[in-house]
Amino acid sequence: MTKDEASQIESLMRDKRFKDAAVVLEKYLDDEPKDIQALYLSAVCLRYLRAWGEALDRIHRINATTVGHTRALQEEGHIYKAMGQVNKALQSYSRATHANPSLHASWRGQLEILLLQKRETEALRIKPHLERLLKLPPPLVAVMDLTAQGKYGKAEDLCRQFLKEHAHHVDAMRLLADLGSRLSALDDAEFLLEAGEDVGAHAAVASDEALHAEGGEAAVKGGRVDVVGPEAGAETIEQIPHDAAQVPVRRSATHRGLPGVAMGVDEAGQDQVARCVHHRRIGALD
Repeated sequence: MTKDEASQIESLMRDKRFKDAAVVLEKYLDDEPKDIQALYLSAVCLRYLRAWGEALDRIHRINATTVGHTRALQEEGHIYKAMGQVNKALQSYSRATHANPSLHASWRGQLEILLLQKRETEALRIKPHLERLLKLPPPLVAVMDLTAQGKYGKAEDLCRQFLKEHAHHVDAMRLLADLGSRLSALDDAEFLLEAGEDVGAHAAVASDEALHAEGGEAAVKGGRVDVVGPEAGAETIEQIPHDAAQVPVRRSATHRGLPGVAMGVDEAGQDQVARCVHHRRIGALD
């Protein structure tokens, strides 16, 4: 599918003309039955048209053609959720975030289902991942998504560009370290991880002290996860943009866990990173 063809379809979808978009896509798929983008957009349109069986068929055709299409997994979750099959939806959402933690809608879908099923403990484990997404600048969200898609070169370029303007940004350094390890730039990766972890430890100690001092705790109230105490003024889960995204920071290409991203690093912590960067003279951070 060309850019112009995709743009035409997406324009119809933005105008909520899902039936018209579905017709155009069906004609296109008659000639190109294995086009992944067309199959995905068709599944989305069919879900909105409540043609759930046909929508699932499109997802199954994607899965038969390619491996690891995480947005197809997310869409599968949306379809099952719309059908009322919440356990299947939860499984699809979980698989999607495991492969690509940038998919905010999948995190949110899991949270909503867990709260519906009164599984508060599991819901509370989801909440920090959503909060981390809220605090990340959009360019880093894009870096994470590109990394999850395996587009390491584009992700690295975008991350380095961000670091030129924000040389002391800890999360950007961690993302670049992850990319460096994937691209076999091991010395650069080890340094960035070390610097980021030093600052992360500094921030974690300060955060832990504040939490104990103010008696902060998490609670589930009225179908939503709240934080009582030092985070009480933060944005709520309901305010998270629909398409927010995140990708894991890993030490190796095989690790699938979410990063322990240290947010809200104070001035002293940033000074520490600045000294490390100056000492190592990494050109990308100048």
